[in-house]
Amino acid sequence: MISDERLLQMLRDADALNALEHGRTPAPAVRRTRLIPFAIAAAVLIAGAGLALFGSRDRSSPGSPVEIAAVAPRPESPDPAAAPTSSLLLAVYQNGAGKLSCVNWSTDVLKGRAITSLSANELTRLGLTLACDPEAARILVVGLEGPAGSLPSSDARAQAVAQCLSTTPPCAEGVFNPRTCAAAGCLDTEVKVRIESLALR
Repeated sequence: MISDERLLQMLRDADALNALEHGRTPAPAVRRTRLIPFAIAAAVLIAGAGLALFGSRDRSSPGSPVEIAAVAPRPESPDPAAAPTSSLLLAVYQNGAGKLSCVNWSTDVLKGRAITSLSANELTRLGLTLACDPEAARILVVGLEGPAGSLPSSDARAQAVAQCLSTTPPCAEGVFNPRTCAAAGCLDTEVKVRIESLALR
């Protein structure tokens, strides 16, 4: 706390400076007894300002709790494995020279059944229902199952897959192997493939 003597001196200095600025003679010294009430009032004001400053600093201290805005969780990325699957049957007919003669395909003949649930004879029989060349010498029946976007959905795409299979050695007549033919690279790796070959002539 500031002493009474210090307050008196501060008041005298302020009065003298004010008098010089306004061109008047400084007022005579004020008796201490008259200034005591003013000193007390000034001390109270200074103490109050100090308490207010301390309270303000205390409220903003690092130890005070800070509200943290809630952050919305990020939406989870869709799981590719959870994508809906579809099945399709592709009938690839070849002529006597082993060349592609016609292609037919359907998403209906399998009736939603998994291709792994069909026997070789049943898969072949279903392929024969998609006949498109009565003079064909051979048929490749291709059962496909996988994400809908990875399966042929147009005649052009079905034709491209059929052409690839017809010109790939593991799928060629005489050396046909259903396992290596299915992995010939003509389809996306996420597509399950069942292939059967049948000579018609």
